[in-house]
Amino acid sequence: MAVGTAGTAIRIKRLRVVRGKRVALQDLSVTIAGGTITGLFGPSGCGKTTLMRSIVGTQVIASGTVTVLGHPPGAPVLRRRVGYVTQGPTIYNDLRVIDNVRYFASLYGLRSDAADEAPRAQMPTWLEWISNAMPASYALESTAAGQHPP
Repeated sequence: MAVGTAGTAIRIKRLRVVRGKRVALQDLSVTIAGGTITGLFGPSGCGKTTLMRSIVGTQVIASGTVTVLGHPPGAPVLRRRVGYVTQGPTIYNDLRVIDNVRYFASLYGLRSDAADEAPRAQMPTWLEWISNAMPASYALESTAAGQHPP
């Protein structure tokens, strides 16, 4: 859907997201029309990033529905039509290092086990750096921010 086109760009119905033991979003419903510019504002911790992740398909949703241009979030057909730039590098602290690598590999159409099979020479510099700094089984939430890749 191009800017200026009528119709629904994003439809969210009764969205509920739980992160750890905390309910991050509860019973959120909103419809955003195509061709509109929409801002998302609120205090730190109110769920803005969780909502954006739900829309782009990188967040596990406990219940409710989200559709983007008529498709589920993260659907392959949306990859060329939806862009999302984060404030900083996106690394999921509640996942182990290797699970982060597997997840991001899957976004690029690689098998989730490709990270286990890749020769070190084919790894990006940051992956080589992080694999030397800590075992792949480490949970990132248990590491200092300075141990995260630049």
